[in-house]
Amino acid sequence: MTGTETSPRSSFRIRNWLPAIAWAGMIFLFSTEIFSSSNTSHALGSLSWLLPQLPHEIIASIHVALRKIGHGVEYFVLSALVLRALQNDSGERNHRRHGAITLIVVFLYALSDEWHQSFTPSREASLGDVMIDVLGGIGGIFWMLWYQRRSRSPLRSPFAYRKDLGHNDKAAKKT
Repeated sequence: MTGTETSPRSSFRIRNWLPAIAWAGMIFLFSTEIFSSSNTSHALGSLSWLLPQLPHEIIASIHVALRKIGHGVEYFVLSALVLRALQNDSGERNHRRHGAITLIVVFLYALSDEWHQSFTPSREASLGDVMIDVLGGIGGIFWMLWYQRRSRSPLRSPFAYRKDLGHNDKAAKKT
């Protein structure tokens, strides 16, 4: 094996963690100037056009509520992807351990996200948003555990290495 080749296990790990890493990248993008409150408020302009009698204060409240719901949903998805990756990586369902690690990852990423926003001119860091993010993450963890108990199997990436199917990469390479 040369220095540029990757083992099947490391290739699996990359594919396993790629959705969580890509989603974390999306959260990072959502924390930039592009998705600041002043830029996303234009999206609700059609609401005032559809309902011209709706006071501006109500539209502003809807905008804030949608942004806060967005925070929770972002971290709901992140926690589900991290938990799935942890379970696929270890090949076991250690609910407490994986849930705790996922919650720590979500909390630390939420803190770093707010820290990132503190450097963006039209954004500000908020511990309240960190709490919303963590609540979204907790929701994602509980949803994953509920889903897995209901379906009796963990959510797996379509690229997941399936030990239960008897897949053997070394034997496949010989043929």
